[in-house]
Amino acid sequence: MKLADHATVVVVDPCRLYREALVKLLSHEKDLGKVEGVSNIWEALTVVKTNNIRLVICRGKDLGFEPEKSLAGCKNVASGVNYIVLLEDDEIEKAYTLCDSGFCSCVMLSSGASELIRCVRALLRGETYMDRHLDGEIPDVIKMSRYQKRCLDELSKREKEIVYWLSQGYSNGQIAKAMVLSEKTVRNHISRILKKLDLKDRVQVAVLGWKTGLAEKPLKDICCDE
Repeated sequence: MKLADHATVVVVDPCRLYREALVKLLSHEKDLGKVEGVSNIWEALTVVKTNNIRLVICRGKDLGFEPEKSLAGCKNVASGVNYIVLLEDDEIEKAYTLCDSGFCSCVMLSSGASELIRCVRALLRGETYMDRHLDGEIPDVIKMSRYQKRCLDELSKREKEIVYWLSQGYSNGQIAKAMVLSEKTVRNHISRILKKLDLKDRVQVAVLGWKTGLAEKPLKDICCDE
């Protein structure tokens, strides 16, 4: 299905009646932009690549046994798109995994239409959102992991490389030599990293590098990460 250029939201569901009902519901909210429906996630990705789609909504049961891997594949194809996964009450374990992956927001179907609409609005504004009924169920350690992954998304390739070297215990001089930069440039990069991540010092940056796994990545993968 060819979507209009100004479409912003795609609803994905193999059940035509359910899909059309959800599209109709969201279309009543005029500030959300144009809402369209497709039958599967791969069809959604096809139109995402050729249209101004900002948000994809799908059900957890349609993403298979490892939904986080399905969404990781989607992110590789269309990195600038946000995802909302709708979950049944018996899919709470999927919520843990998906929130930990940092790939999407989750809304419980039992939370109702108003919660979904709040989530859609938040994501279209560039904010993050978690179902208020789900928020108390997600362990703090998972929320922190999700936050840390989002932090790294704020960094450029060069800044990520500096985080890598800081995590290895390198001094500014050693980083400058490894990256063929001046020490002043390295200091400026570190200052920007601290500001972006709201951290106090290079030790906290190094800890974040290890917690998020960046410090354990091959350097060539970090440099080609974008």
